[in-house]
Amino acid sequence: MLVQRMWRPPTRRPNWRTGVSQFYVTDTKSARIAIDAARDRKPITISGMVGKGIRFFTGVVQSVEEDQLTVPKRWRVTILDGKE
Repeated sequence: MLVQRMWRPPTRRPNWRTGVSQFYVTDTKSARIAIDAARDRKPITISGMVGKGIRFFTGVVQSVEEDQLTVPKRWRVTILDGKE
């Protein structure tokens, strides 16, 4: 018996966004850069804290939220990872 398969588009394309990342920034200058990039919808590269390490993230910022319960202040940044 011959089974026909339905054609499906590829699940990953080279220039499509690949995921969402969340990280923290602790200085006001980085928070301001992320807020401006979110407003302008422009991709940026920024460093942020994940766990106890620091990584670089590139993409379009979706949101910046201040974490009010921590001292010193920190901001949680949500960024859509992607390729240019």
